[in-house]
Parts: sequence; C-alpha cells; structure tokens
Amino acid sequence: LRIEPGTRLSVRVSVAQRAIELEPVVVTVLSDEAWRTRSRGTRINEILREEIQAGSDRHQSLSDLLLEHVPGMRVREQVTRPGQNPCLEFRAPKTIQAPLRCHYPLIYLDGLRIHDPGFLLATMSLDEIHRLEVLAPSEAGARYGTGSGWGVLRIDTRIGPELDVSEETRPADGFYPWELETESHPAKRAFAAGLLGNSVGLGLSYLLARRCMGLEDLAYETFSTARCSGWATAGAHAAVVSLPVLGASLGARLGGRTALSRG
Repeated sequence: LRIEPGTRLSVRVSVAQRAIELEPVVVTVLSDEAWRTRSRGTRINEILREEIQAGSDRHQSLSDLLLEHVPGMRVREQVTRPGQNPCLEFRAPKTIQAPLRCHYPLIYLDGLRIHDPGFLLATMSLDEIHRLEVLAPSEAGARYGTGSGWGVLRIDTRIGPELDVSEETRPADGFYPWELETESHPAKRAFAAGLLGNSVGLGLSYLLARRCMGLEDLAYETFSTARCSGWATAGAHAAVVSLPVLGASLGARLGGRTALSRG
C-alpha cells in the first residue's frame, strides 16, 4: 500500500461486543538457589538455620553438626599432630587415602576460601552461621575444579555478604581476591596494631619472667643465672619468646580486618 504525501486516509475498525477468551498464562519464578538445586540433579546436603539453631541449643560444634546431617563424613584424630584439631573428612577407599594426612574439604566462608579449615571447624560458633552446604568429592570437582577433590563446604554467615563463587570469581589457590573488597587493605592500621600487641606481649613476658630471670646487661640483653626451678625457668623462657609474637600476630589480625576478611 502506497500513500502519497498530503492524501487523507480513513480507517474503519469494527470491534465485536463478545470478548475473546485466551488461554491462561502461568509464570514460574525460581530463585538462584532453587535453579542451582534443580539443575544439579543430585542430593542436596544442605543444613538450614533451624537445624543449625537446634544443634547450637545442644551445644554441638560445627564438626558434630556436619557429622549428624551429612552422610559419608567422619571425624578422626590426626596421627601426625596429636592434640591438634580433629580431622573432618569424607570417607574414602583405603587404597587412595593416606592414613597420616587429613583431607579437609575446601571451605568457603561467605564466598571466600579459608586456608586453615581445621582452625575454623574447631572455633567457629554455630550462632554465626545462617546456612551450610556440603558438596561430595564426586560433585565438587566439577563445580570448583582443581583442589576440591576432597569435597567442598560452603558456609553462609548470618551477617556476611552472599557471594556467588563461580569459575569467574573463584580466587586462585594462594591468592586473596582483593577485587571483591570495597577498600584496600588497612596496612598502616595493621602495622600499628601489631606493634601495640608486641609491646603488650613484651610487658607481660617481663612481668612473668622477672621472678626467675634478671637482665644482667641491658646492652647485650643477656639473662643472669636463673632463680627458679628448671620447669619454671623453661616456662619463663617460653613466655619471653612467645608472648611478644602472639601479641603482634593478634594485633595485626584484628587491625587488618576488612569487610570480607578476618585479617
């Protein structure tokens, strides 16, 4: 149809008085978590806040809670490190499992990888946790790649950011993803806090050790003859060496906290 410029055109439209009934349209919306659950096609080892609170009321630890709800996990003492944190791992055939090593699953806390799983499992309170998700070794390797052959534990805290750890955002082993932080590392604050902690540790070590040892020559920092028993003198030496180091480490850890990192 070609209409020349300046030509008047009238269009007549007839509308029927009877309404036309259309087929109903149903819209279903899935959350990101529900979509991941449906697309996986495997059993979901998930512990929600209600179950976590029930475990907290029974004074369970994080390891106890995982043992109760996740099939295939076990806790054993570490043969090479007696007295250290127990080993939490998935059961594996003895032909591929080294009995002297602990094969902790990879742990992601609010999307960030934790490089000391044993310490976290032994110290983290259930009151801080909102949700837990455990991936068995057979599934973890496909989603998280190299290093996840012994499973993955995802921990979402009650106040932490909900980060989606994908292949694009997952940090490389040994490197912290600073691009996820809103600010740079507070190096000056961490240094000042470490210096303060070291000073406090020196003061405490002097108060504890002065009954057994005295400074004979401040210029050379040598200790005079001990005035206590052997065990007390050994404890005084340990206090002099360890307390300043512990104070500096604790100060740097607290002073180096960021929005996503615990220092």
